[in-house]
Amino acid sequence: MISQATIEEIKERANLVDLVGESVNLKRNGANYTGLCPFHSEKSPSFHIRDNGRFYHCFGCGVSGTAITYIMESRGLSFPDAIEELAARYGIEVKKEGGVAPREDAPHKDVFWQINKSALEFYRSQLQSAEPSVKEYLTSRRLSGKALSEFAVGFAPKQWGAFCEYAKKQGFEEEMLLQSGLVRRSPRGDLYDTFRARVIFPILVEGRKVAGFGGRIVPGLLDEASLKTSPKYLNSPETAVYQKNKILYGMPQALESIRRKKELYLVEGYMDVIGLWQAGVTNTVATCGTATSENHVKRLQHLVERVVVLFDGDVAGRSAAARCFGVFLNSGIDIAALFLPEDEDPDTIALQHGSKTDEYLASLEKIPLIDCYIESLLQKSGWKDVKELGAAAKGKLAEEVAAALSKVRNSIEQSELIERAAMKLMVEPDLFSALIKKTDGVPPSDRTPKEVPSRNSGAASLRISVDELPKLDRELLQAVMVDKERLAGQFLRDSDICEGVHPATLRFIEGLHGIVSNDSVSDASKREGVKALLKDFGDSWLRLWKEAYLMLNDAGVDFARSVEQNRSFLKKSKLKQAITEIDRRVALAGSDQERAELVHEKVLLKRRLEQV
Repeated sequence: MISQATIEEIKERANLVDLVGESVNLKRNGANYTGLCPFHSEKSPSFHIRDNGRFYHCFGCGVSGTAITYIMESRGLSFPDAIEELAARYGIEVKKEGGVAPREDAPHKDVFWQINKSALEFYRSQLQSAEPSVKEYLTSRRLSGKALSEFAVGFAPKQWGAFCEYAKKQGFEEEMLLQSGLVRRSPRGDLYDTFRARVIFPILVEGRKVAGFGGRIVPGLLDEASLKTSPKYLNSPETAVYQKNKILYGMPQALESIRRKKELYLVEGYMDVIGLWQAGVTNTVATCGTATSENHVKRLQHLVERVVVLFDGDVAGRSAAARCFGVFLNSGIDIAALFLPEDEDPDTIALQHGSKTDEYLASLEKIPLIDCYIESLLQKSGWKDVKELGAAAKGKLAEEVAAALSKVRNSIEQSELIERAAMKLMVEPDLFSALIKKTDGVPPSDRTPKEVPSRNSGAASLRISVDELPKLDRELLQAVMVDKERLAGQFLRDSDICEGVHPATLRFIEGLHGIVSNDSVSDASKREGVKALLKDFGDSWLRLWKEAYLMLNDAGVDFARSVEQNRSFLKKSKLKQAITEIDRRVALAGSDQERAELVHEKVLLKRRLEQV
């Protein structure tokens, strides 16, 4: 769990003018800054940054908070992830309760970011002076100048060591260039460029920093023999700043649209993302040459309500969609698959339909992923249709599907999946439900309990009695204790809760979420982990846990209502604090104009307070 000292240092050092200024044109107004709100559409600025860049408030939509809140809301990150990002940005050591998180690769990370930035500049400049065949290829792919600029597309020349020589002149050491993956060493010991004769697609992340690169061969630059032996697409290897199972291509360009629509299309290629973006389907991202992972899903959990996997309709595309079923299970995201006609891909669809692409995609049938999952199990067994199965084969298939669905935590979601699966399997829903109740979702060979990962407890710093916490904290804790699988992660994504509760409350929720969200351990191991967590925090926390479960039997207790009431209270508290701060600044105002502006802000805040 992240220490309070780390959180306070980040609040002190992180500057909102820097963070917000990356995407918003800010105008200085005395000691403060104003600009168009990054969280809603507006024509006149109502977004204010004050307190030396430590606090923001929008008088249009009512959002407010600190640098941590801003990163959570703008990037769609949870509280721990926002802390990690800001710590990396400002060079702050992330201290954990009971110890310090190892950051041995931190110095290398800084160098990799610098090398990648330098490579981006090199590839972009090379595109400007590229030979006609390169520009002809880009024209054939209908890549507009606006798209080339937005996605920072570049070009790697055919020469073996063009970038290598450029990078050396920039002062980068050979060893670091090799580790970055942009340079390789031949058997004879010579260095040469990884990317040659390729259109380059930079993999941009938050802040438009470059994590890695993808390269597509330019056919007109190579002879027929070379084309046969060279891979069409080539990607950077993984480094300290580029983990493919965490990064989604096109996220910086899609973020605003995703936040607005709460929905995205997940595709497989760089050109698919760019093609759809040019056609106006801007809420599109792609994996970076790897399968969709749990880390990808965690990234999306904080941003969207719906995901549509948009894949080719061939066997490979349907298999990829089937693999997504298990990854998105229990994510809280509605997900479906949309398969394109034969010989079509998102890029060609975008070229055909132009500005009508969004309407065309909406007209296609969306297939539930459970269908894809069942179809993939059939194919693995050598069958084409459920109707071909005998009783024993169908029973075995149903057991495998039941094992997967038994892991679904939400009873309503599970019920709908059961109904759909029973229809696909051509079995009675009641019989299929009974099959699910017989299994714990884990194959017999894997039922040996796994150990809960060890951790430093830091118990001494956690020993605060729950009786010392505000009533609001205790009520929120009781709610998360009885509905931990759903609420722990939800609370960590709620900036009002993360900013408003006691640090001990936040650390407990963070620790609880880390345990219950770990799908690599058994339920028994999770229970042991929760017991250890409660022991770390003390007897009063265990007492509160027991009281919370006893309250479940009380018809007069409504945890959902309690959560909403406390959320409302926290929002009101934040607004009241902002009003108090304005009163303080009015007393210190140096001019009548500044005083009038502050009074106007106070009036707007009071109106917002009345609406909560």
